[in-house]
Amino acid sequence: MKCTSSIGLLMLLILPLIGLIVLLTLPTDILADAANTTNILVNVSEVSQISVTPAVMSWLQLAPGTNGTVKNITVENIGSTTYSTGIYLSVDSWANTTNNPTSPNTDASKYMSGSFLTVSNSTFSANDEYFFVNQVSWNETTYPSPSSPTAGADSWGYYSNLTNTWLWELSMSADGSCRNGTDTALKIQPTANLNSLSGATAAEFMDNGTQWSTWNVTGGPLGQYCIAVASDCKTIMIYKFDMNSSLPTCNLRNYIAPGSLAPSQSKSFDVKPHIPNGIPAGSLMNSTVTVTAVT
Repeated sequence: MKCTSSIGLLMLLILPLIGLIVLLTLPTDILADAANTTNILVNVSEVSQISVTPAVMSWLQLAPGTNGTVKNITVENIGSTTYSTGIYLSVDSWANTTNNPTSPNTDASKYMSGSFLTVSNSTFSANDEYFFVNQVSWNETTYPSPSSPTAGADSWGYYSNLTNTWLWELSMSADGSCRNGTDTALKIQPTANLNSLSGATAAEFMDNGTQWSTWNVTGGPLGQYCIAVASDCKTIMIYKFDMNSSLPTCNLRNYIAPGSLAPSQSKSFDVKPHIPNGIPAGSLMNSTVTVTAVT
């Protein structure tokens, strides 16, 4: 009896242990699921960036006195900043031209391609109105015969557009430059293809800087343009859609695409070259167009 009771006591101790082991080895999927949350925060940095397409434009075998086909430039805001003011254009026609390309000249590479580039936006393209981006006109070495320059004139040249030309003339100020509006004079013939300044229009001085003075005329072929006169009186540059702060104030310039440009939005405008008469055959010097979006 004593031996039997010991075995029974031992069984009473072992059976609960076996039950506990069985419980612990049961599949875990009988336990309840648990869940919690994590907050996610993403911050986009402020980046000012635009893309301009196409990257390259070319026009081949253009005859003098004609224009090239219309091409479209698209500007897309690929950054995270909204440009609230507008887009303007400039071209390096004046910055990279070092040699006067006017006649006599048989070297086409002395001409900058950008000097012949014209642009239009939705406001003007419906009427097929195009404006030069930055056209540079150089002084001629001889005055057109049989006319003679105005007394005191120091330089003269032609603004050319396709088959038409307009004569201009500059008289420098007492300081030897064409920067000061008090005694510098700019005249432009309002009628095409006349070699005389009889009846010429006097330009109105606007402002000046170190390199340029700016002028406006009330009518004629340049009535909608800003006219920039180089300090050395050797060149004039006409433009309309260049808001570059390096140019003195002119009340006729504007943005080619005014208004807001939000991220992922795009704006476009049309361009084509106007080739005047008298340009020698060959490839002109490459130019770079700069597109600037203003916040």
